[in-house]
Amino acid sequence: MKRDANTEKNTAVAAVPAVAAPERRVLSAEEAKKLVSKCTDYNDSRSDNRNFKCVEFSGIKFKGEDLSGIEAHYSKFTDCEFEECKFDHSEFYFAELHNCVFRNSSLENCNFSFAAVSGLTFLQCNLQ
Repeated sequence: MKRDANTEKNTAVAAVPAVAAPERRVLSAEEAKKLVSKCTDYNDSRSDNRNFKCVEFSGIKFKGEDLSGIEAHYSKFTDCEFEECKFDHSEFYFAELHNCVFRNSSLENCNFSFAAVSGLTFLQCNLQ
């Protein structure tokens, strides 16, 4: 049986298993507010209090919250509004952000590596 380079290449790609995102926990507005209210110690960014991993927010509005240093890996934000919020030094690895509005907010040194974003609006925000 004759094999060419394309056949071998396709076989090698097919053998690599796909990595699935972890299952997300969908939060109600009340649960989201409780999670945000626990974010009080920016200097302790690796504690559970700053862990937003694998959660899903939809249609939630936040105002004046300090979410600096949160870890929102694999999380999803849909139709959310953030007014006068701080996200400085936050991490959004593999996160999804869709149709969210950021007003007068700070997103200094945020990391959006491998994030999927669409329909975001930034109004008078610090994005350095």
